[in-house]
Amino acid sequence: MLEQTFQTFQPLFVDADLPQVLTVGDEIQLPVNVRNYTDHGVQLPVTVKTANWLTLTTAARVDTNVAAGASAPVVFGFKAKSAVETGPLRIEATNGHEGDAMERTMRVHPDGEPRAVTAAGLLTKDARTLTLELPADSIAGLVHGEVRLYPNLARMCCTP
Repeated sequence: MLEQTFQTFQPLFVDADLPQVLTVGDEIQLPVNVRNYTDHGVQLPVTVKTANWLTLTTAARVDTNVAAGASAPVVFGFKAKSAVETGPLRIEATNGHEGDAMERTMRVHPDGEPRAVTAAGLLTKDARTLTLELPADSIAGLVHGEVRLYPNLARMCCTP
């Protein structure tokens, strides 16, 4: 039996504490920390990748210097422009020799309030249509439907 202890270590990395959810129209300034655990200073660009759910309000690239054993803050501003369940957000810090990247997903809610609309009726051989009225101010692309069909137990047990 061989027993060995080993340690893994990443000398440079990028980290950001993202909000759990945004609402369409929210504008934030996102602080990103670049940490350097090497024994030498590092100069590198930090970039945020554009995505279809956000609009950048700052430059997509910030050049930064990170001293040995230190961290440097970089701030990116963006506005949530469309609702999305899993919008990608990727931030990279690399100079070709050293670097790191982080990719997380953001959830953006629409700017509105959830509503439930229901309709009930009997579906029979002669009546196979059920009409449902959606609110006029429904947000396009965000309407979700669910159909539940239940048997009519009274008719099942008592039909001759």
